Amino acid sequence: MASIFTLTGNTANYNNNRGIFLTSSSNNILTGNTADNNIASTPNSGFGIYLISSSNNNIFTGNTASSNSYQGIRIESSSNNDITSNTANNNGNGGIVLISASNNNALTRNTANNNNIGGIALAYSSSSNVLTNNTASSNNWYGIVLVSSSDNNFTNNVLSSSGIADFYSASSSGNIITNMTFNGSSYPTTASFVYNGNIQVNSANAISSLGFYNVSKYLNVTNQSAAWVLLNISYSDTIHEHDLKMYKYNGASWILANATSPLNGVDTANKVVYANITSFSVFAPLAAAVTPPITSAGGGARHRITNVTNVTLPAPTPVCQENWQCIEFSECVNGSQTRTCSDLNDCGTTAQKPALTQSCEAPAPSKAPSKESVFSRLFKGIGNYMKWAYLQWGVWIALAAVIVVIIRDFLIMKRIKKHYVEHYDHKIHMKNFKQAFPEITG
Repeated sequence: MASIFTLTGNTANYNNNRGIFLTSSSNNILTGNTADNNIASTPNSGFGIYLISSSNNNIFTGNTASSNSYQGIRIESSSNNDITSNTANNNGNGGIVLISASNNNALTRNTANNNNIGGIALAYSSSSNVLTNNTASSNNWYGIVLVSSSDNNFTNNVLSSSGIADFYSASSSGNIITNMTFNGSSYPTTASFVYNGNIQVNSANAISSLGFYNVSKYLNVTNQSAAWVLLNISYSDTIHEHDLKMYKYNGASWILANATSPLNGVDTANKVVYANITSFSVFAPLAAAVTPPITSAGGGARHRITNVTNVTLPAPTPVCQENWQCIEFSECVNGSQTRTCSDLNDCGTTAQKPALTQSCEAPAPSKAPSKESVFSRLFKGIGNYMKWAYLQWGVWIALAAVIVVIIRDFLIMKRIKKHYVEHYDHKIHMKNFKQAFPEITG
């Protein structure tokens, strides 16, 4: 373990790959340093501040790690570090990243905005970290993202205007979110929740709620797999607060969220409306306008939870999603085809089971040609050929006849012309003779 070093007010900009790099180095203090615009030519490289290989118990305060080609601050396989009041904006991948079993770190009052993928990321068995009062805004994909990282605590963090989701969690469990503010719409909403399954949470715009008293808090919660969320949404209004319940928008109107569960109500002491949700959409605390407000003392305690961190209720059983796989239909027999199907998730239900039979028409059996039909087709072919040959010879005979007629007429006309010419010449000769010898012909 290295000795204590203090780095204050240093500038590490425009380096190839890394600005400030600690490997297997612990108990250091880095304050007020700048590590910007560190650009690497290779993919997945270019870090502002990079801790790796059990670089533990370090203190980072007031540093800036922005506009790096990959990540601003990366903590890899390192634990028990204190990361406070740092800025990691406009990085090519992530702002602040804890990865590969980086555990028990504390991130407080950091800013991670306008990063290309995520503001703050915890990935691959990075657990038992505490994140408090951090801000992640206008990141292209996610504000805070968890991948395969569990048992982390998030308190008073502010997320807004993420491209895909302000909060995203996949393959992670046991994380506790307290007073997280989703500030990406005209109706900032603060929520606390615990959950199981893959979920994402976003700000939501207002949706018409005619017939309800509305405290103007909206949250869009969606699931990427079978999931449940025990959700608290905070409010500040006092009118009709005893009648508030969690409602879900079904695409056309507002309905009670999980109406069959007793876990849907209001805790007026802590100003939260709560519900256990297993189907997902936009949620809002509403009160039916026809119900008069409750004014009796001590109201609002029914089915109450006081803080999401103190929940001891058993987690509801996630809804089993049927996943049927079928073989191809059999050959058509007696107008019917059959197949078998099995549920890969073994839910024990058949609500989505595909049809096992279907009607069909068997193709007519093909017949071998008989000898008679073969001879028939043979003679028919010979007959057609003879017809064709006859037509061909007929054409030639007709053409020859026409030529003979033309030659005959030509010869006849020639003889007639010759006769006429001879007769005419004779007349001319006679006329000339009479004129030459009038005394003879007199």
